[in-house]
Amino acid sequence: LPADKQAQAQHIIDGMLGRLGNNVNPEWAEAQSWMMAVQFSATLLFATLASLPDIMMPALRSREFRGLSTNINQITQLMRKESRQDLYNLAYSIGSITTDVIHESIISGYGSEWMSPTPRKYTDAFFKMIGLEHWTRMTRVVATGFARDFLLQHANQPNARSARYLEELGITGEAIQTGDRNGRQFDTQAGKAVQLAMLRFVDEAIMRPNSAERPTYGSDPRFMIFFQLKGFYYSFGQKVVGGIYREMQARRAAGESIPEAMSPMILAGVAL
Repeated sequence: LPADKQAQAQHIIDGMLGRLGNNVNPEWAEAQSWMMAVQFSATLLFATLASLPDIMMPALRSREFRGLSTNINQITQLMRKESRQDLYNLAYSIGSITTDVIHESIISGYGSEWMSPTPRKYTDAFFKMIGLEHWTRMTRVVATGFARDFLLQHANQPNARSARYLEELGITGEAIQTGDRNGRQFDTQAGKAVQLAMLRFVDEAIMRPNSAERPTYGSDPRFMIFFQLKGFYYSFGQKVVGGIYREMQARRAAGESIPEAMSPMILAGVAL
């Protein structure tokens, strides 16, 4: 990079890696951690209830009205004892609901990644007690099943919009069809491509605030108490509001009519 841009780039990278506050005062860090733990307890007792709409986010990510029926079908399968284990096995096989992934999605979402050890243990126990960890796992299971159906649907539907959807996920219809013919084994080249595409769909469908979806100062541990819980607003803006706007632009650029371009906005109102 040119010399005049290097400092800014380093600042952004440090923010994404949580290194901006390397020299934060230990007493202040401990005080912030306990204040955050208290605030979690005081404001997030019903966080799981507030997260119920998350289970319909895959339909919104699909950008198609038929995604609503696919989403409901996945929820129905999750409720059935005979099909529930298959969905969980699929999610475990691609790595979308490993313990590390679930834990990371919660702590990054609620801004607790820089808390000191004891307050964080308390916070982790609190999230387990209110059922948020279990609900997060369930929503990602539903999104994983949806991702599988989404890829197969658009791989077998050769049109410009489907090709664009798959390109956004970094995969081609041929790779999906090859992976499906191989029995959905994820240790082959085509299988690995399908796995990565599914994981990307899941991460884009389920709200998982991270350092790339918030201002750089939001990743500074010195100010974590001030940015606590605000990551969801930025993530919602990036994924939902921004996603709808970008899809509308893409459809208009492809020559589709205004009603067709507006349908993602209507879908968002129905799904959420």
